[in-house]
Amino acid sequence: MADITNKRINIIMALIFLFSSAVFCRMFDWQILQHSFYIALAQDQHSFLGQLFPDRGEIFIKDKSSLKIVGDRTESYFPVAVNNPGYFVYAVPRDIKDIEGTVKILEELLGISAQELNKRLNKPNDSYEILAHKVSAETVKKIEEAKLVGIMEEEEMWRYWPENNFMSHVLGFVGFSGSKRVGQYGLEGYYDSRIEGESGVIEAEKDVGGKWISFGMKQYVPAQNGVDLALTIDRSIQYKVEQVLGKKAEEIKARSASAIVMNPSTGKILAMASWPNFDLNNYSAVKNYDVFLNTNIQARYEPGSVVKSFTMAAALNEGKITPDTAYEDKGKMIIDGWPVSNAENKVYGRQTMTQVLENSINTGAIFASSRIDKDKFLDYFKNFGFDVPTGIELQGEIAGDLSNLDAKKDVAYANASFGQGIAMTPLELITAFSSLINGGKLMKPYIVEKILKGDEVIEERYPETVRQIISEGTSAKITAMLVSVVENGHSKGAKVNGYWIGGKTGTAQVSFENKKGYSDKTIHTFVGFGSAPDPKFIILVKFNEPEAAEFADSSATPVFSEIAKFLVNYLEIPPNRK
Repeated sequence: MADITNKRINIIMALIFLFSSAVFCRMFDWQILQHSFYIALAQDQHSFLGQLFPDRGEIFIKDKSSLKIVGDRTESYFPVAVNNPGYFVYAVPRDIKDIEGTVKILEELLGISAQELNKRLNKPNDSYEILAHKVSAETVKKIEEAKLVGIMEEEEMWRYWPENNFMSHVLGFVGFSGSKRVGQYGLEGYYDSRIEGESGVIEAEKDVGGKWISFGMKQYVPAQNGVDLALTIDRSIQYKVEQVLGKKAEEIKARSASAIVMNPSTGKILAMASWPNFDLNNYSAVKNYDVFLNTNIQARYEPGSVVKSFTMAAALNEGKITPDTAYEDKGKMIIDGWPVSNAENKVYGRQTMTQVLENSINTGAIFASSRIDKDKFLDYFKNFGFDVPTGIELQGEIAGDLSNLDAKKDVAYANASFGQGIAMTPLELITAFSSLINGGKLMKPYIVEKILKGDEVIEERYPETVRQIISEGTSAKITAMLVSVVENGHSKGAKVNGYWIGGKTGTAQVSFENKKGYSDKTIHTFVGFGSAPDPKFIILVKFNEPEAAEFADSSATPVFSEIAKFLVNYLEIPPNRK
């Protein structure tokens, strides 16, 4: 009997031991191995953890008819990139029971294909899946009325550009990198990290109904809104430039077009336009991504005869020529075995250096450049900034290309003297040209004038001299020569009554992409300024591969003239000639 009793006790003890071991193992699993999981589960049930999103900084341009408080004063600014309230819709796939019914309703309301919705919602362990951004309040109301389990929406601020295509290449847009909004191109891209702002965090206790309890706050880090940008661009000037440039580009059937208006003494950008442009609020409709490129800073080209101005300035500055230095033009030169001719094979006979610019004579530019040592010539072109980005605050700026001069071949330097075989961006070109007429200083171009935090100015931009390239005396001489080009040369169409206008055209052949040589296609450029001897503006106009215009005089020059006539009135520049 005692043996039976002991046997029963042993069995009971064994069962107790096994049960205790099972409980211990379970507790060890819960409290040690899966501690983080159950803590997170408990927090999910009893606490609220959320991300606080900042407002993206806004962008403003100058506008005489609008007002904005800046610091302790009111200034004239117009918003060109702002934030509008909206919604985004997301799913909690693990909570969705009726996927088929949910897909059917959302397909119609959100315009997303059933195939795509099924792919996103058929994720049993997924707790967060963004379905759509920029959803209207009306659509959100319909989703709420459908009472779809596992489908949620949240308010958010969305980027909006009030004037659609206006300044599209300068502004850039806000796209996506995965689910994160990212500024792309232009100012939105360059300043993305600063105008995006910094997210915040809020963590608090929840009541039994799932609502957070404010006095149970555990953590609160407020979001930091992004900075605002106040630009140097003038709304009226920008509008005029875009209107005139686009109209002419369509008229002459150009492939693309570019224009810049700058203050030559400060480097301040008053307008910058590329054509064709695009709707910032519907950028996803663009099929050819090349349209997004700002051709003023993201496309280099051989500008042609405009470069003769720099060749003359270098030779003048070295004391190797004067405006009246003469040579005998025979229409053609043989250099390194290669024939180099004037445009249309013209022969001009005896010509001064001023006449070389007036008549845009290739051999005259070669004559001037040959007076200078090759290394010195290259130094000048590098000092003009033709091989480095200007540093303007726009995303994606590229540098020009002087590499063709590395081999030190005579023919390469001869061609470079009249703008062939070297390449630069329009912004590099107008910035360098400004140094010819502003006393010889290369100014750093800038497009952002103030950076604001609320109403406080936290940064302000001022004119910045990069270096002195030519002397003030040389600048005065080349300025007078460029005025003579408009008065007596091929650019008479640039004249503005009552003002001394100067400038230089360039009609350059387009080089083949995959082989040596040049095609029959051309690029037209005119860079002009007014009013000498103390110019208040400089304008660059460029047309790429126009089909219905043969030379820059009939394409770029008239556009310059129309913009210049507008500027002297708008900027209230007093006339200085009879």
